[in-house]
Amino acid sequence: MIRFRSKWPHCHGQTIKPYHVESPAPPLKRLTDDLLAVILIRLPTLANIDRASPANLAFNRVITDRLFLRRIRAVHPPLLLGTHMGAHRLDFLPAMSPHPFAGVARAFADAADFSSSFLPSDDHWRYHDFHDGHALLSRL
Repeated sequence: MIRFRSKWPHCHGQTIKPYHVESPAPPLKRLTDDLLAVILIRLPTLANIDRASPANLAFNRVITDRLFLRRIRAVHPPLLLGTHMGAHRLDFLPAMSPHPFAGVARAFADAADFSSSFLPSDDHWRYHDFHDGHALLSRL
């Protein structure tokens, strides 16, 4: 039987005291909407956010929130697919290679009706401005 002079054991002349371990923080049982928004905003592409939305009701609630949509648009601005030229006739110039979205821009240019064939007469319209996918036209 080994006896110690004090209540704590000694090691090479030094007293060894018990090591007190603090209990870890309790696990996070539920992500708050703010924390979830920060995580979702850091996803690399908007396609990831589109896939996350139907995966969980909490994800969908955060993703459809107006404040989140404003924040995500600041981090992931809209893609530039091309530009337009002309005042009387619209010519769309799609983004060219090596632009990362050149293929999408070409497909968009091929599918969209930039000839304004839906207007009564193309010769009587003037294009003034384009903003956020809207065109401002006036009749000549």
